[in-house]
Amino acid sequence: MIRVPTEALQALVVTSDSAPPFLLARTLRALAFVGIPVEIVTTAELPAKLRNARAPLWILRAGACPTLAPRMPPRSATGLPLLAIGATLGDVDWERTLSATGGDLTRVRASAMRIDSVFVEAPADFAKAIEGRVASSPDVLSAACAVLVARGEVRGLRIAALDVTFQARMHVFEVVTTLHRGGAERVVLDLVTELRRLGHDVTLAVLDRSTRTTFEPPEGTLFVHELAKDRRGRIEALVELVRVSGADVVHAHLLDGDEIHALGASGVPVVMTVHNSKAGWPARLDAIAPGDVDLFLGCSRAVSNELSAAFGDRAPVRTVWNGIQPSVVGEDMQDARERLRSSLGLPEDALILLAVANHRPQKRLELLPAIVAELRSRGRDAHLVLVGEPVRKDPEALAVAESVRAASERHGVDGAIHLLGSQDDLRPFYAAADVVVSTSAFEGLSLVHLEAIDAGRQLVTTAVSGAEELARKHSSVHTVAVDATPSDIAVAVLAAMAAPAGTGLAPDFSAKKMAARHADLLARAIVEAKAAKPERRGLVLVTNNFSTGGAQSSARRLLSMLAASGRKVAACVIEEQRDFPTKGRAELERAGIPVFAAPRAGAVDPLVTARAVAAFVDLRAPEAVLFWNVIPEHKVLVADLLLDVPIWDVSPGEMYFASLARYFENPRVGSPYLAPADYARRLQGVIVKYEAERARAAETLKPEVFVVPNGVDVPERLARRSESKGRVVIGTLARLSPDKKLEELIDAVRHIVDDLDATGLELRIAGAAERGSEEYELGLVARARGLPIVFCGERDASSFLAELDLFAMISEPSGCPNASLEAMAAGLPVVATDAGGARDQIAEGVTGLVVQRGDSRALGEAIFTLVRDSERRTAMSAAAHARARELFDVRRMAEGYARICLDRSRGLRGSGSSAAAE
Repeated sequence: MIRVPTEALQALVVTSDSAPPFLLARTLRALAFVGIPVEIVTTAELPAKLRNARAPLWILRAGACPTLAPRMPPRSATGLPLLAIGATLGDVDWERTLSATGGDLTRVRASAMRIDSVFVEAPADFAKAIEGRVASSPDVLSAACAVLVARGEVRGLRIAALDVTFQARMHVFEVVTTLHRGGAERVVLDLVTELRRLGHDVTLAVLDRSTRTTFEPPEGTLFVHELAKDRRGRIEALVELVRVSGADVVHAHLLDGDEIHALGASGVPVVMTVHNSKAGWPARLDAIAPGDVDLFLGCSRAVSNELSAAFGDRAPVRTVWNGIQPSVVGEDMQDARERLRSSLGLPEDALILLAVANHRPQKRLELLPAIVAELRSRGRDAHLVLVGEPVRKDPEALAVAESVRAASERHGVDGAIHLLGSQDDLRPFYAAADVVVSTSAFEGLSLVHLEAIDAGRQLVTTAVSGAEELARKHSSVHTVAVDATPSDIAVAVLAAMAAPAGTGLAPDFSAKKMAARHADLLARAIVEAKAAKPERRGLVLVTNNFSTGGAQSSARRLLSMLAASGRKVAACVIEEQRDFPTKGRAELERAGIPVFAAPRAGAVDPLVTARAVAAFVDLRAPEAVLFWNVIPEHKVLVADLLLDVPIWDVSPGEMYFASLARYFENPRVGSPYLAPADYARRLQGVIVKYEAERARAAETLKPEVFVVPNGVDVPERLARRSESKGRVVIGTLARLSPDKKLEELIDAVRHIVDDLDATGLELRIAGAAERGSEEYELGLVARARGLPIVFCGERDASSFLAELDLFAMISEPSGCPNASLEAMAAGLPVVATDAGGARDQIAEGVTGLVVQRGDSRALGEAIFTLVRDSERRTAMSAAAHARARELFDVRRMAEGYARICLDRSRGLRGSGSSAAAE
């Protein structure tokens, strides 16, 4: 039996498709902290890994955290191979087992408890146990241990040095400065509540003592100010709490740059939410160094754009819109409206403006009396209700309160200004108001704005961060310039009074939606934190499926060629069933290229599919991800989840832009990606397949754009073609689908026969009807009746092309069609319509002819020109083959993708992914 030195103890972490990726990241981070080298395997890969092991292995379940740095266990005096098992601390079954056995596991069924940590002295024996009766077990690790212990083939023993902790839930450590009544603090409390409802383990830590009215703290809140007197001591105490609690991630709010820097040294991933535009950022954020923060979150797109500009080179940035609990005001609030007006002595026809704000200079509350005065000068009985209070002993806040009082007196409206201080329940105030007014110089995404919209009230606000995003989705939001005068704001108030009533808050801005998006991004930050990152190699291609089609054929060729050149490649499909692979997928798998079938698009929520794709990418740890014909909603979601992996999107042609445009007409609820350019900011670049598409991609998406044409297998020499026997055979390869416009080719043949009196030709159409296009196929057959046209059904391309003298193609939908490239590789002249990459492929007059798009007569005449000129066809045949070999060989295509996505990305990694704000 092989023994290795203590310092060479090797850990193997086992994960599965169903395990949340943050569990693996937790274990990798813990092992890195104690200096143990580690490899990652899936459950399916475990037996092969064990069979080939040349030394004992310490196997851990993803999610297990060691409590010590163990040494190599000593050999058993029994002479049996050692199966040293670590207990899972805090687990009830383990506590019961240890109490009964004292750690001698030969005295108990090992299946009595879940095993998360085991040292295997004889890995091959462990592999046999897995491959035998337990291969189908939902818990292979525990089942294999149970089998070996029950057979008496090992010495089963608990060794405390191998003990671990384990919990299946994500442990989030929310940190905020205080629980003062403010927007950021409300967001934090709602996050704690909603994340717990989602099943996560959430700890709330409050750093400082309060200086004004606070929210009620939730159960289990840690008050760090009770542990140390000064701020520095509190941060040190917080770092220690984070470490010992086993937190997976720290989510920080309102902390300054020095404090974030200190948290970054804890070794636990840090996510920082910024709740305001740049003018209101916490102090000294420039002290944040690369590695201190694993993800920045902005509460609006505008805030995130500022974060990207300031910190995009240090960490990824995403947007999570603030959200509130719904139904702030209901129909039952009408009585409250009347009572509040009555208590303030206001007539029913009074125009009530409501402002809800704490007394901070940026709120510019001193403008409000002038707005009231302006409205009164226009004949309206305007009153202001101001809810909020200054911070005790804060000179700045007290000065704001004084400025409001002075402005009220100066404008002669002190009797119309009602200062009501802080309030627990704002619903009666929204019910009583006619218009909610916000005069801030800057915001993040104001909860007051959300509450006003939810209450069905008109909102007049300065155009601060978040306001444009709200106005885009709500007609009840009316914006004025930040430097608008009180007169301008009064005019906007009167216009708002005449506007239709609001329809309530869009579901994008609910607390549930906010928390769900946070949960996904916090989990991604854990997975992609620097401490958990393996070395990246190779490429993962994500596509809808590997069914029949030109795009799918190109993807298969690319993967096969990259693999043959020694590149690490894998693929992920989102429209295939796991147990029923398409022919193309089966071919790749037989060639040794891993293909993961994610939960099928259409059968589950797109986010479920996207999470699975991201998890597969995590396991493969590629240098780049390539989107290849992916459903728009799915690729937007995947790009959002992959925080720091360069992503390249491949456009197959004009349908790419059409499908993106359709999706963004009605984007996913809660998604801050509202236009194609928003999505494109997530990309390292876009790859198009023909030159004419470059400008459109650059204009629509605005990323860096590269051109890589499709490639096919091109033989070194042309095979001798059979002599024509009195007729010229024209052929085309295409799916029978309306988007292929094959009726134009049929009409071209009719023009040749009827108008040009041509004989001695035949058109063969190879291809099957797409699902749902059966009526279109029948229409084509009817249209071709009486013409020399044969429908051949689905045919092997190479044998079909060998029968032809000339290839004709309707170049629809625009792209870089493989059919014409395969025809050129076979030495066929090509006549095509001028769409997509046809002019890139065909050298006009040398390898074929190109005619105007949509002109069947011109197409027929071009075909007829070559039908009657055999010498020209012969010359074009040689030229077509030579051009295909020079420009469109599959090797050239693979080299292009490798150069752009792999070799080039090594020098750019992270720049594209962190610069995007959404």
